[in-house]
Amino acid sequence: MGKYYDEKTSAEVGKYGHRVIEDNKDTLYDAGLASIAYLAQYPTTIADDSKKPPRPKFTAKLMKASLEVVAISKKNYILVVDGLWWDTADATDREKEIMHCLLHIKQVIKDSEVVWKMKKHDVEEFSVILAKYYDYIHKDGEPNEGN
Repeated sequence: MGKYYDEKTSAEVGKYGHRVIEDNKDTLYDAGLASIAYLAQYPTTIADDSKKPPRPKFTAKLMKASLEVVAISKKNYILVVDGLWWDTADATDREKEIMHCLLHIKQVIKDSEVVWKMKKHDVEEFSVILAKYYDYIHKDGEPNEGN
């Protein structure tokens, strides 16, 4: 199954990303310094109308840009969301997933040069996500499916 990137939805994802960074400047300091491309990925076809769309392998993911991508686009990272998930996710889910991805951004100064890295989780989930979204993740005292 192929995939394509929707320009309009990608722009919407970018607006969310910028807002999340702005609303969390201290926590997402490094993300605020990085140059990030935002993309919404959709499958090109769904096998037949009687089947549900395929379940995404991810909701959102962050990738460190390759040297070639940096050279061409000047982007340090690429944040990709599954378009089918995005279209049905509520605002809090979108914000939570984007924030999770942005927390992976890490700037290191090495030999007076900026080096961009991928930060590992501080726990199975970033503690900031747990603190900020705990009530949302654990509605009715139980973890919500998919979280």
